[in-house]
Amino acid sequence: MSPLVVRVSDDLVPYELVERIAPLLPPRPPRRHRYPGRLPADARAALRGIVYVLRKNVSWRDVPAERTGCSGVTAWRRLRDWTEAGVWLPWPGSGPQYCAPSHGVRPL
Repeated sequence: MSPLVVRVSDDLVPYELVERIAPLLPPRPPRRHRYPGRLPADARAALRGIVYVLRKNVSWRDVPAERTGCSGVTAWRRLRDWTEAGVWLPWPGSGPQYCAPSHGVRPL
């Protein structure tokens, strides 16, 4: 991972936030043995893309993959999948402290 991606990821998504959300995320589906395709983007990259869209108020296609680690479409699909899985339901009681300015994420 390039230093630029690490710097952006630390600004947008602190490690503590990822550790807190990780148990809520659904497991990845198993990959096919034959013709497995491209490796999926990791959860932190998808979360960076989601937070980037929310903070910068840009469209999903304007997410810079080289800065966030995944494309805007990937981030949008992961948001859709996580929403359907109910990941964001327990969020209000567990996450507002990460929206404080000290963590670099503005309240939404």
